[in-house]
Amino acid sequence: MRFLYGIVDRLLFIAMFIFAMQLPQFISLYQQRVEGFLQANQALLGQFQQMANDEKLSSLTELTTQLRQSQQSISRKTATLISNTQATHESLRATVSALNQPFLYQQVWALIRYPQPQLMWATAEHFQLGIALSSSALLCGLISALFLMMIKNLLMQLFHRKRRLFNANPLR
Repeated sequence: MRFLYGIVDRLLFIAMFIFAMQLPQFISLYQQRVEGFLQANQALLGQFQQMANDEKLSSLTELTTQLRQSQQSISRKTATLISNTQATHESLRATVSALNQPFLYQQVWALIRYPQPQLMWATAEHFQLGIALSSSALLCGLISALFLMMIKNLLMQLFHRKRRLFNANPLR
C-alpha cells in the first residue's frame, strides 16, 4: 500500500508541476485578450465622445445627463450603455496596469486581485497546453508544485490524526 501511495504522490507532484508551468503562458494570453478588449472599449468611448462633441457638450458625463433627462426610452438606455462602458473601461484599465508588472508573482497576484471572469473563461477555452521551457515557467511549476504538495501533506496529517483520535478505544 505504501508503494502505491508513493507512486500516486509522485504522479500528483508531476501533474501539479506541469499544470503550474502553464501559468505564465496563460497570463500572457489573458493579458493580450484584456488589452484587446480595452482597445475596443476605448474605440467605443471615442465614438460616444464624438457624439458629445457634435452636440457641443464638453464631456461624456454631460451627454449621459442630457440623455437621462430625455423622455425617450432609447436615450435613457443609451445613457446607461455609456455609463456601463465607462465603468468597464476603468475596470479593464486597472487589470491591464496590474498585469503589466515585471515579475510573475505580481502578475499572478493581479490575476487574483483584478479578475475579469468572462475574459478568463474565454481565454481558458482557447488556451492550448504546451510545455514552456522558460525559466519563469520552470520556477513557477516547481514552486507551485512544492507548495501544493506541502498543503496536501499537511491535510493528510491532519486527517490521519483525527482518524486516530476517533478510532482509539478508550477501554484498553
